[in-house]
Amino acid sequence: MQENQDDLEETLEIRTRKQTAKGKEFQIELLKDHTASAQRAWRKQLNKIENVLADSENASLLQSERILLETKMEILVEAHERLDEALEDNFDEKHVASQKFETWNANTQMRYED
Repeated sequence: MQENQDDLEETLEIRTRKQTAKGKEFQIELLKDHTASAQRAWRKQLNKIENVLADSENASLLQSERILLETKMEILVEAHERLDEALEDNFDEKHVASQKFETWNANTQMRYED
């Protein structure tokens, strides 16, 4: 009985998978695509809010669009953080990704400070 249990435990052990370099590159490309997609979605929502402001005085519509914009921003920040984590071994690429995000963020803030 004990022998069967030991065999079962050995069978159920899950090996730790180690990602290949090619797999890591693929994951990073997916995360970059996800980050870019999140930026586009955020920008699209912001443009929608600008149109609502210009065309409507409906406060409840503006409020719901603002909530969607905040959600899109949370998705964007999360995507950037996941990309940043995936790039932990590649300092140069991590630095480029961070600079790109910070530049985008600064440009967005400057646009709405005027």
